[in-house]
Amino acid sequence: MAFEFTLSLTALTVLAEHLHLDLRPAPFELPSLGRFAEDRRRVVDAVWIGLSGRRLASQRVLAPDVDTALRLLAEAETTIVVSGSHDGRTIAARACSSGRFAVLAVGTGRAIRCRMTRPAALVRDTVGLLPDLGPGPSTSATITEQPKTGGGSFAVSRGQPTRETTAPRLSWLDTEAGRYLVEDTPERTAVMPADRVALTKGLHALLAK
Repeated sequence: MAFEFTLSLTALTVLAEHLHLDLRPAPFELPSLGRFAEDRRRVVDAVWIGLSGRRLASQRVLAPDVDTALRLLAEAETTIVVSGSHDGRTIAARACSSGRFAVLAVGTGRAIRCRMTRPAALVRDTVGLLPDLGPGPSTSATITEQPKTGGGSFAVSRGQPTRETTAPRLSWLDTEAGRYLVEDTPERTAVMPADRVALTKGLHALLAK
């Protein structure tokens, strides 16, 4: 079974500072630890106590898999950021891989759930975060007139987290009639019916560019 753990966003802030990582992991927003040194110290102490109680750390040293996962989130060779929604539920995740290691971090409110996985499985696992929905009809009237139930995008970047805001994107749109893939390029915008297989192929193609 793949190693999996959950961290509050506050804990993620504490550990980023502890590891000296430039960890600003879109699509998650990290909270401040407080303005005053005493408040920050109290928060940091509480985080380490909690991590030790869950055997994710010992004497302020992180378990190796936790350390690896956090470094991947900050310094990965390849990153996929998922931002979207479905039926009012937010979908937010960050998938990262380098060499033989990969991690999928999924937002769960004020925390993230991290799971180590294989680089070869990262696209499949990322697309799998979306609800399973069949392709919509291929008529333009259906796309424009059907009530929207969700949508979002996959953004791909390599090597430099600062480039994520301008990273290539693959978008999806969910309607009551089904799902559509949206490919937006300087030349044109294409909307086509899509299921998980089509999204997986599209994301692989984006990574191959």
